[in-house]
Amino acid sequence: RGYEVRLCQDDPAKGRGVFATRGQRKGSVVGVYWGEILTRRQFVARHGWRHGVPVVPTAAERAEGAARRARLDALADDEGRPMGGSDNGGSYALLLLPDQPEGSRGFLGDLPSYVDAEDPGRSSWCRYINHAESAAEGCNAEVKVDGLRRLVWLELSRDVRRGEEVCFHYGDDNELSVAARKRAQPNKATSAMAAAREAAAGWGAGRSAD
Repeated sequence: RGYEVRLCQDDPAKGRGVFATRGQRKGSVVGVYWGEILTRRQFVARHGWRHGVPVVPTAAERAEGAARRARLDALADDEGRPMGGSDNGGSYALLLLPDQPEGSRGFLGDLPSYVDAEDPGRSSWCRYINHAESAAEGCNAEVKVDGLRRLVWLELSRDVRRGEEVCFHYGDDNELSVAARKRAQPNKATSAMAAAREAAAGWGAGRSAD
């Protein structure tokens, strides 16, 4: 695939990162960012505590939440434990569709709206791609979204050298995307906001990463 996941030598606080094993060209696909597909309701039930969004969980949601917490918090760091464990606040989530407008119950709230890669056993290696500010030299990838096909992938925004780390801008905070990862990095969810809105408006005018 031309990439490897390994510990970051420049900043141990970053944990693991994704590095090119050979030179890669601008526009090439890095990989598919896949994970658990969540509706907005499921996202809020899982991560809403972090963002001050109230929700009264059902019995099923409480059971699922307890199982999820036990599963994630039992992981060791070298097993891909998410930063913050089960209290990661949605830091591994990307938007598939625009967030549900206030008061519009039953529309986007019932549709698949997020892909959450918090669980290493239920997601791809792209979850290890780190953050870089959009204006920084280290920001060399960008998110692409096809909401209709529930597909998120990353493409290089410039040529990348062998051994160079791949990074993308996670985005700015909003009411459902508060920073929760180390070094107060922004949440990934808003990184895909503009692309998600465009994909949702175009109803599938995207491309596959295959």
